[in-house]
Amino acid sequence: MSKAFVLYLNDNLIGIFDNDNAINNFIEGGIQNKFFNKENTRIDTFIMNSCYNINQKEKKPVVIDKEKKEREEELEKKKKEYYKSEEYLKNAQDKIDLVSQINKIKYDKKLMIEKNKLYNEDLRLFELFTKEKIKDINFVIPPLFELKYPIFEKLTLENKLSFDNFLEEYEKVKPENNYDMFTSNSYEQKFKSNKSFEMEFELQI
Repeated sequence: MSKAFVLYLNDNLIGIFDNDNAINNFIEGGIQNKFFNKENTRIDTFIMNSCYNINQKEKKPVVIDKEKKEREEELEKKKKEYYKSEEYLKNAQDKIDLVSQINKIKYDKKLMIEKNKLYNEDLRLFELFTKEKIKDINFVIPPLFELKYPIFEKLTLENKLSFDNFLEEYEKVKPENNYDMFTSNSYEQKFKSNKSFEMEFELQI
């Protein structure tokens, strides 16, 4: 008894085959190349030269696109409702606050490293100026170092010289319009080339 294998995709006939190997190979190739899903196909087997469908009772249900669309619309509706909910807005604000805190921590860490670096540079200048004062009683502390030198001197005498202690003392005396903890050390080079300090000192930002 000869058979004919009829292949449907979403209830549309797309091929007739004379053996089951051929139709199975065709389906596997279509699935492999993502032309269709197996769930959307069905095979009807007919006796050749007849209208008798051998597996009529085994007919598989077809996924209706309308139902899929309705599910997608319902899901989209729920998403929009959630995006307007207090829960979503609170979670979003919490994430924004967390990112802001992390960025501030990173910035503060970077700033502290830079200030520590400048502190070490000023410490070297303090030692340099102290030696110069010993050599020359008329030596004048550069204007840009006038606030810091007494702090270094005080902490040194008290044996409390450290970055943290210096920062604490400097905060007490720094001018209100001083937006940075340390001024530039550009005067270091001028000190080496001109110890009279008669020229103006540049402030690097």
